Amino acid sequence: MKMKKALALLLCLLLTAGLLPGRAAAAAPVVPMAELIWLGDDSQTTAATAVHAAFGEETVWLAPAALLPDDVALYLMTDQGTYTRVLGAEELGGSGLAVLTLADPELLTEAISLSGSGNVGPVRGHLADGSRVESWAERVAPVTLRGHGGMTLTSLPGLLSGAVVTDSEGLLAGLVMSTWGEGEGRYGALTARGITEALLAADRTALPIQGTEDSSARQAVPVHASVTLDQGLICVDWRDQAYPGETESGVYAVVLEDVDNRYYTSWRVDHGDEKLVYFPAVPERTYHVWVGYWPERPESFIGITVLPPEAEITPPDLGNVTDHGFRQECWLALRPASEQLTGMEKLERTENITRAQLESGEYKLCLQVVNHYSVTEESQDNLVFALFGPDGTCAAEASGFIWAPEYMPDDVWNKDCSGMLEDMLWDVETYPEGTYTVAYYIGGRLAGGATFTLGPAEAAPETDGTELPEEMLQRLKEFVNTTKP
Repeated sequence: MKMKKALALLLCLLLTAGLLPGRAAAAAPVVPMAELIWLGDDSQTTAATAVHAAFGEETVWLAPAALLPDDVALYLMTDQGTYTRVLGAEELGGSGLAVLTLADPELLTEAISLSGSGNVGPVRGHLADGSRVESWAERVAPVTLRGHGGMTLTSLPGLLSGAVVTDSEGLLAGLVMSTWGEGEGRYGALTARGITEALLAADRTALPIQGTEDSSARQAVPVHASVTLDQGLICVDWRDQAYPGETESGVYAVVLEDVDNRYYTSWRVDHGDEKLVYFPAVPERTYHVWVGYWPERPESFIGITVLPPEAEITPPDLGNVTDHGFRQECWLALRPASEQLTGMEKLERTENITRAQLESGEYKLCLQVVNHYSVTEESQDNLVFALFGPDGTCAAEASGFIWAPEYMPDDVWNKDCSGMLEDMLWDVETYPEGTYTVAYYIGGRLAGGATFTLGPAEAAPETDGTELPEEMLQRLKEFVNTTKP
């Protein structure tokens, strides 16, 4: 199933974690934190940092409550590229600190313990571009924040709220809640004692998070799949990584995006079906792949939000087919749309393919192929067809190829390319002007191809909205000028 990519899909590049120099020290401990990302209809914003903290025998995800709006989708994403949806949040006792409820509670298994030393050391967090940074805390002074223990401090300018203040042992000594006054790099933070006070507060206020009350398609749980190449196909395999709470009413969706296309392709796998999907792979095209699970099958998958891609893969150029003395001839043919083809006919070449023919809907575009080779026994291979548009779009379909003694030396067959041609029209009004190439690949290697060129589309004549269509005008003239008997 193919869907428009413009607003339905936001496949975000993994942000490279950077480390800005602060005061030199020994190797810094790894702080279990993640980016809090706002995901709108057509944009993504790294808004804050969230931290996974240990509190007694429990662990909680903490973030500033003010950074949890109700009009956008919220996600957490770690430096390792793992991510999950924020399903809900509660503000703790009016402290401005919120506990998050995640679709995947095991986003990070490690947690940072609260400090009891009172020491203050490095501050670790994110900048607005998503980069992870570290800088020393300076000019620390005690304050009260919303009735809880707090402090002010100076650190790297541009830190997002939620940045983690650690002590000399790498424990959680504080959490940045906001900037403080007008000083550059000056922040207000809850101390470890203030965080403890907030966690022990009896009153909790549920914060509205988009989509938490409606079972929309956006509430998918990411499933980490293996993505590999298999002789011209992309293999997406999560048989060993299935969602542990799978039910009969649940469904998986695999999304494949050619990054240069205007649409993406999705494939759904129902309960009981094999968790293995193959997609056609065109050499030197870059693909993003994502797998999600819905415990309750959504009515529509059109609005699914994907963040970020589970994998990126670019099939290499493996050269041309040379097996078994392979040679080939191929050309393009237009046939009436109503004609039923078996795929084994030898179609006559169409010398000039026009825009008018393709837009009329009266013809199907076919790739006619004659393969020459010599084999002694039958074998099979993957077959991929690709249609390259002049605007960089590439539509692809997968099939199978049989090397067989009974077909040689002249293996005659044809492929209806009408479906791939329709993909050229996604999100555009007409076929782009320029040269199109139809190619086919056997086992991931180029076997052959043919081209055709479309000229510019004719612009519709401008009217003032009062003119009658020419056909109707002619009929009126004929009616008015009818000769009386």
